[in-house]
Parts: sequence; structure tokens; C-alpha cells
Amino acid sequence: MKKLIIIATMLLFVSAMLFAGGTDSTKAAIAKDAKCLQFRIGSNFSLSGFQGSSISYKKHTSENRAYRAGITVSGGMLKDFQAYDTSFGTDSLHRDYNVNNNDFSVAVNWQRLKYSRSGNTYFYYGYGPNIAYVLDYQEYLREECRTTEPEIIEIQEKRISHGISAGATLLAGVEYFITASISIHAEYSQGISYKYQWYKIFGDYNEEQIRNEIRKSNTVSLNAGGVRFGCSFYF
Repeated sequence: MKKLIIIATMLLFVSAMLFAGGTDSTKAAIAKDAKCLQFRIGSNFSLSGFQGSSISYKKHTSENRAYRAGITVSGGMLKDFQAYDTSFGTDSLHRDYNVNNNDFSVAVNWQRLKYSRSGNTYFYYGYGPNIAYVLDYQEYLREECRTTEPEIIEIQEKRISHGISAGATLLAGVEYFITASISIHAEYSQGISYKYQWYKIFGDYNEEQIRNEIRKSNTVSLNAGGVRFGCSFYF
């Protein structure tokens, strides 16, 4: 089913390019100060952010030039508690597990775009930087005690992770106007990114530190964005 949707969408774009010259050019709404929100078309025609899950925004400085920005902000908090009891004849062991996991990330993409027009169809290419930051905090606490031993054993571990990435993206695509304010588009992108990550791990056993570790890593990678299909709503 997914392949059929992709094939149908590609046929729609091909048809748009083939018949662009003979269509009513008044449908094309790109002009100076034109603005739009962009969405990605996924499986079953679901919509999501085209280049930023929080917002994908484009503004034209002229019919032939525009800039585009995408912002993604996400985060979450997880608290989990579990308790276990194990018996060993006259002895028994009780364990409590407390887990806290908090994460936050923000990513920004920005591109300059240049357009050329053929009827209701616009061909465009562009480039621009992107940057992202990720924070992840994990805390793990285990407490256990035996019925034959009054002492409570407490093991705690904390992990704090930071990640920063920066890169650049090249892209090319085609945009076809269905109405004066709605268009569909297909786009291919290729990028390069550098990521620096560092994290700290702390461990305690009955409040006595048994682990203090710091790690760092550097990564450079090429990222093929593949082909993305989307729609834009101009205002």
C-alpha cells in the first residue's frame, strides 16, 4: 500500500510538470512577501512538519527568492517505580527500583531558496545551515534489604548527556500550485553534519562514590535526506 501511495504521488508531480505550460498561471501565488506553512505528506497521507516538527515556515523576498526555517522542540519526563520480593527459605529479599529519565532537544534548520517558474510549476534549489542541541538526564536508584539483615543497601547512578550538532544542507525540488494558496512539492536533500557529545556518569554505593566517569566523542557524517513529499498553505 505504501509503495502505491508513493507511485501515485510521483505520477501527480510528473503530470504537473508535463502540463504546467498549458495551465492557468494565475493560480501560482508566489510573490514578494508571500508566506506559507509547510507540511510533510507521509504514509496514508498523514501530515507532519516538513523540516521541523514544531513549525516549517517559508517567506518569499521576491518571486524568485525565499528563505525557509524549520524548528523542532521536544522533551519528556519519565518516572518509573518497581518493587520485587524474592524468598530464600526463611530469608527474603526486597528490592525497590526508581528510575527518572528527562530529555530535551531543540533543532533549527534554515535555507535560502532560489526559484524558476514554468506555468504553475516552480523548480527550486537551496542551501543553508542547521544546528541542534540534545540534553538527556537519567537517574537510577535501587534499594534492597533482607529480612535477616537490618542494613539497607542503596545503589544510585546518574548519567547526564549533552550533544551539539551543526551542519549544512543542499537541496533541490519542484513545487506545483493546485490553487492560488495551496501547493504540493517534492524535494531531495543532501547534508553534512558534525556532532560533539559528552556525558558524565556518577555512581554511589550507600552514599560512597564508586564511579565518576566523563566521556567525549566527535562524529562527522554525510546525511542523505532522500525524497520528501509535502504541501504548502500560503497566506
